Amino acid sequence: MDKVACLELWTVLIVRTKISALAVGVMATVALPLLGACADGSDEQAFTPVASSPSVSASGSSGAAETPQARAGSEAVAAYRQFMAAWVDAAKVADPDAKALRTYGQGDALKTVVSAMFANRMEKKVVLGEPVLDPKPVKVEPTRAPTRVTLLDCMDDTKWLEYKASGELWDDVPGGRRKVYIMVVKSGDGWKVDILGADVMGSC
Repeated sequence: MDKVACLELWTVLIVRTKISALAVGVMATVALPLLGACADGSDEQAFTPVASSPSVSASGSSGAAETPQARAGSEAVAAYRQFMAAWVDAAKVADPDAKALRTYGQGDALKTVVSAMFANRMEKKVVLGEPVLDPKPVKVEPTRAPTRVTLLDCMDDTKWLEYKASGELWDDVPGGRRKVYIMVVKSGDGWKVDILGADVMGSC
């Protein structure tokens, strides 16, 4: 199945802090297997990193000119990092009304994160620390005037953990690395994260 089609069918977020916003049964029986099919090792073959193209200056020396695709990739990565930073801040106090989430997110990504914040608030759960991100643009569309960028991240949430109000860890589930697929789209308000899909722990 095409990766974009997979992402459009399901928004499956990183299990830590977000699973409460989804039906556990659906996660176990449908969503994770679907993402496994989306990420069966074909992602590296299907997408190639977006890079700048070399150019020659008027003086004859070569340099790197930023292509529209490379520029869009850089801006999409920045938007994703800002959305994640907003998510990390909101999760510290379980704030579903955080303005920054709406500045850098929309669609299914925003809906699911906000739902998770509501659930965490109800359960008196907070998430402290922050994940380590390594996003790379792997597909940019359309070519001449990009408005949609697919990113691939290997997120490490080892130090992004759930805590009780008492300060104790919520559970003994360790963090780790997992592939995260991100769709970032350009709108009138700039680039925003629209879809987030996570593979299983240890997938990268």
